[in-house]
Amino acid sequence: MKESSKTSIFLAVALFLTVIAYFMQPRAINDSPEDMVGKALFEKFTDPLEIKSLEIARLDPVSGDLNRFQITSDAEGSWTIPSHENYPSDAKNQMGQVASELIGLTVLSVADPDATSANVHTMYGVVDPTSDGVSSGAGIKVVCLGEAEKELAQLIIGNEVEGKPDLRYIRVPNQHPVYTAKISASSMSTRFEDWIEKNLLQIDSFDIRRVDIEDYSIDIDRETRDFNAAFVLNHNDQAPPGERWTLESMTLMRNGDLMSTPLADNEELADDTLSTMVNAVDDLKIVDVRRKPTFLATPLRDSRPLDESTIDRAMMVSLAQRGFYFAEEVTPDGKVGVALYSSNGEIHITMKNGMKYLLRFGSPAGMGTETAQSQEDDEPVSSVSLNRFLFIMTEFDESQVEKPSFEPLPEIPTEGEDVTEEVIAEMQKQREEIEKANARLLDFYDEQVESGKKQSAELNKRFADWYYIISEDVFKKVHLGKENLIRPKKPDDADRTTAIDLRTDFESLDGHPEFPEIRELHAPTLPGQEGLFLTPDPAESEEIEEEPVE
Repeated sequence: MKESSKTSIFLAVALFLTVIAYFMQPRAINDSPEDMVGKALFEKFTDPLEIKSLEIARLDPVSGDLNRFQITSDAEGSWTIPSHENYPSDAKNQMGQVASELIGLTVLSVADPDATSANVHTMYGVVDPTSDGVSSGAGIKVVCLGEAEKELAQLIIGNEVEGKPDLRYIRVPNQHPVYTAKISASSMSTRFEDWIEKNLLQIDSFDIRRVDIEDYSIDIDRETRDFNAAFVLNHNDQAPPGERWTLESMTLMRNGDLMSTPLADNEELADDTLSTMVNAVDDLKIVDVRRKPTFLATPLRDSRPLDESTIDRAMMVSLAQRGFYFAEEVTPDGKVGVALYSSNGEIHITMKNGMKYLLRFGSPAGMGTETAQSQEDDEPVSSVSLNRFLFIMTEFDESQVEKPSFEPLPEIPTEGEDVTEEVIAEMQKQREEIEKANARLLDFYDEQVESGKKQSAELNKRFADWYYIISEDVFKKVHLGKENLIRPKKPDDADRTTAIDLRTDFESLDGHPEFPEIRELHAPTLPGQEGLFLTPDPAESEEIEEEPVE
């Protein structure tokens, strides 16, 4: 074949592909912006299930930084968040809302058919936020891709139309015309918490039976745990409002000793604060995550304890960098063990079924922006907030499962003058029926225990891979001290007594099983690792690179 013929064929193929690509574009392609009025902007995008990737970009309203949020679907249809270390996403509802805004989006009018000036785009708020040097007038950029990164829709959502809050100015990226359309920006969120499962702990606040609060802090420079207070609170959701919480014990630090302290006659529990805490735990909001390294996630995923058999130098470094520390602990029987403590205390939440959640509060995790939706419009209201690491584990407390009450077995008498074979046979039948009923009770109890152990293992697998990050606002709602939990009685409640069961002799609790002696706060000496300390030199920390979980 001649070279000229080959060239002609190549040109023909290139022209054909160009034409196909032109008509396959999802954006408005009509040369006249006025002709787009009344038409769908993305007429080829009709099925929300086509979306395999979504990216939303907008400027942070406080810092002005660019926030890019991306979510993708894998081959199995599971959604993950690449912008947050591939954390699993509960994107079904949120994705549906985004798709519903874009599919069938109709152009209502042309605000400016040839807005070639950057000032015009700034005025309407439709400047591409991903462009270099953008400081004002940036909109919200939404990009939907399908299989093989096929473009389904691209849009920049700008300001509200004056006097018409349900309408906004919009623009297709890389095109000049500015249109108006009926579209809401409320679902176009770059907030991590809007795209993940809301019930992180998977609990119902009505099923909470007990809350243990350990209010302490770690002074790593002095290698001490500074104890403030400890509370054991019992919860009964069947009690009348105002009486659902009772204080089982309150331990305060007085003159260097741990002292059991009752409520004073003029004090009571702050029920409203406890309700706020329960609601915050029930709907625990996380703002970000950091993936744990494999050497830490693996034993946690297998529900193995963090003790002498599992911890090593790399694990200690990873935990210490987030405000979690190991310390030697002397139990009442004189044995030396290892305990994990956190820089800002912890709470334990025990459920009716015996599931116990251990929430440990670590060091600050940088600053973040807390964003709330405005009551008046779709615009977010933002403020700067301190973030904090949270370490979550579970245990199963078998003692919380009610043990069966067996019916006593009747004695079978021996045959005699007053006891016939028929009587013995009937009593034997009754005994067998009671044995079967008792066996069913035991089976039910065993099933509850096995179910609890299985649930705990599943939850630990779920929490194993992640250091969670919460805002300071959530931390303050969940981490409570005496000043939050106890309040003066109201005058009309002066004669009301609180149901508590406390020792009142103010005895020191040093050595008490619940408060074992804490040795110097340093890492235990492990076999072959003598002199291993909890807080390695900065240079040493840098040498240990955390391998992410596969």
